[in-house]
Amino acid sequence: MLSRLWRPRRKDIPKLKPDPERPSKPRLARDMLCLLATQFPARKIHGVGDAAYANRAFAGLPKNVTMTSRLRADASLQRLAPPRPPVGQRQRGRPPKRGTQLPKLAQITADPATQWVKTTVNRYGKTEHIMTHAFQCLWYDAFAQQPVQVVLIQDTTKPSGYELALISTDLDASAAQMIERYAERWPTEVAYEEGKELAGVGQARNRAEKAVQRTVPFQFLCMTLTIIWYALSGHHPDDVKQHRERSPWYLSKTTPSFADMQAKLRRVTIAAQFHPGRGYAPRPEEIAQVQQAWADAGL
Repeated sequence: MLSRLWRPRRKDIPKLKPDPERPSKPRLARDMLCLLATQFPARKIHGVGDAAYANRAFAGLPKNVTMTSRLRADASLQRLAPPRPPVGQRQRGRPPKRGTQLPKLAQITADPATQWVKTTVNRYGKTEHIMTHAFQCLWYDAFAQQPVQVVLIQDTTKPSGYELALISTDLDASAAQMIERYAERWPTEVAYEEGKELAGVGQARNRAEKAVQRTVPFQFLCMTLTIIWYALSGHHPDDVKQHRERSPWYLSKTTPSFADMQAKLRRVTIAAQFHPGRGYAPRPEEIAQVQQAWADAGL
């Protein structure tokens, strides 16, 4: 839907202050999320990213925008700020912005008092029953005073005691919804790989400014058009069956991949360009038009 050009900062220039001409990836992602939120104010926009997108760029998001990402193991979490006492019992000074320090994630999972809840999730094409622990807190270094929700997935076989730690600005989502939402990020990684390996994304060597800005988005657009064409006109129930007959070692293949869609589009395009049968013979008036054109051109 949207794309932005990221320009890395030059290492030979000291980073004294943020350069507005070279915004970070999280800042560009926030700008796109806010643009979608402005265009669709009645819809809820959920952003998902890896641990690099858990920073202050997503503090103070619009009301219809949330951000979910992985939580670093060394994150310094705090409890929510305590409520202000009644007017007659208030003390002088500014009220605290955050509560007391929370233990590290490994300490939380190892604590016998931690309450784990059995949760059913559907992720990566499978239904799983896992143990989760969710709580609300502050991560002041990343989201400032924005309350966040943390979800831990238990895994007693790992030294840390948990498989995955997620953090989200969505306080209304359940633990299962957050886990499934983060799992839906995986097709994005697959699209990046297929774009580079199959669609030629990033292989162009451009120097002109507009070419640099337009080539990669255009190549991803071509990928999108290929998928849409296959979904509307190219799909056939026997495509996967025929592919498994050609490659019997793909025992788990149940759905067509982008490579299958691209190959079928090429076959259909080639078949439309070649017409079997007797060759086309031009009519005398068509030959006369060509000869007249040659004469006008002095050939």
